[in-house]
Amino acid sequence: MSKVAKIVAYETLHYGGVPTITTKMLLDNGCEVKTSVPTQKHEFSYQNSSLLDNDPERYQGEGVLRSVHYINELIGPKLIGISPSKQNEVDGWLLTADGTADRSKLGVNTLYAISSLFIKAGAVDAGIPGYKYINSIYNARHPETVVKMEKVSAPIIPLITQVDFPNLFDFKEFCVAPSSSLPFSKSLEMSMKIYVGAVRSLSTANVTGNSDVVEFITKTVESQNLRLASDIFLAINFGSNSYSKGSSYAIRDKSQALKQADYIEFVAELTKKYFPLFLIDPLKPDDLGGWKALGQSISNDAYMVGDDLIASNATRLTKILSEKVCSSFLLKPSEVGTVTEVFEMVNLSRKHGLNYILSNSEHETNDPLLADLTVGLGADFVKLGRPITGENFSKYNRLIEIETELLSVKK
Repeated sequence: MSKVAKIVAYETLHYGGVPTITTKMLLDNGCEVKTSVPTQKHEFSYQNSSLLDNDPERYQGEGVLRSVHYINELIGPKLIGISPSKQNEVDGWLLTADGTADRSKLGVNTLYAISSLFIKAGAVDAGIPGYKYINSIYNARHPETVVKMEKVSAPIIPLITQVDFPNLFDFKEFCVAPSSSLPFSKSLEMSMKIYVGAVRSLSTANVTGNSDVVEFITKTVESQNLRLASDIFLAINFGSNSYSKGSSYAIRDKSQALKQADYIEFVAELTKKYFPLFLIDPLKPDDLGGWKALGQSISNDAYMVGDDLIASNATRLTKILSEKVCSSFLLKPSEVGTVTEVFEMVNLSRKHGLNYILSNSEHETNDPLLADLTVGLGADFVKLGRPITGENFSKYNRLIEIETELLSVKK
C-alpha cells in the first residue's frame, strides 16, 4: 500500500479568469494525481464558504493564495506518510481542523482540494477507475443504501442562459433533458443538435419574455424532428431569487410584479402547457410556503429541484427534508467540503427517497472528477454546463468514456 510523499498546491485560473487552487499529490510509488477545484461566492447564510484572499489588488479580491499557503505549509506536511485509502479519516481530520459550520476557517475550496486528491489517489493505488472506486467506498460505508452502477446518468444540458441574453428574459437557464432511456452518447448528440439550431436562430426570433423562450425551444425541437416531452424534455432553471422582490416576483411576461399566488399560477400553467421535467429553484429559497403550494398545484408533473434552496449544505438538506418542499436537489460536490460529506448527503437522500442530481458549480475547472462521482454515486441525472467550453467538455467526454467501459463489461 503506497503512502503520500508530497502535496503541492498553487494558484491557477478557471472559467471566467477567476483564481482557483490546483493541487498535486505524489505517492511514494511514483504515481501522481492532480485536482483543481472551483471557488464560489457566499450568497446564503447556510452556504459553505470558499477561502478567498480579499486583496483588492489581486483579481478583485478573489485570489486564493491563503488557501495555497494553508495546503503547502500546514495541511500537506501533516499528511505525508498517510495511505490514500484513509479517505474517511483524512476528511474527518480536515473538518475538525476547520471547526466551523460553514467551512470558513480553511474554506470549502481548501477542504475539497485535499479530499478530492485522496479519492483520486485511492483509485490509482487500487488500480481501478475512479467511478468504480467511489462506488466501492460508498457501498462499504453505507450498505443500507447500496448504489448499483447500471448506466451513465442522463444529462441536463443548458441551451440558453440569462447571462448571455440579460435583456430578453428573467429565468437563469433553459435546458433540455433527453429521455433517460437513451445512451449518454446519444443524448449528448441529440442535445448538441438542438443547441446548434437554437443558437443559429435565436437572434432572429421574437423573444420578449420567458414564455417566448419556452415556445422558441419547442419549435427548435420540432424542427429537428423530435418530440418535446417524449424524445426530449424541457428543464427550466428559474433562479427566482434574482427577480423576487419581497413577497412578489417581477418577470417580463407580466406588466406588474406578481404576488406569490399569481406567480405560482403562472409557473403551474407553464408546466401544464409544456411539460418540463425539471423546475429548478422556481421560488426563492426562503419562500417555503410557496414551494409547498406549487408542489400541490403541479402534483407529480415535474421534479421540483432545489439548488439555492439547499446550496449543497448538509444541515440545510436535513431541514428541507423535514419540510418536504422539493422532490429533487442539485448536489455540487465542490460546494460541500469533503467527499465523505458528499457520500453522507447521498445516503441521506436515498434513505428519504429524495432524488439527487450531481451538478457542476458556477466557476468550473477542467477537472473531470464530477463525472466519476456522478456514476459512482448512481445519480439518475447530471447537470453540467453547455458543451462548448473545455471545463464542460472534460466532464462530458469522461462520461462518454465511462459509458464505453460499462457497455464493454456487459458484452
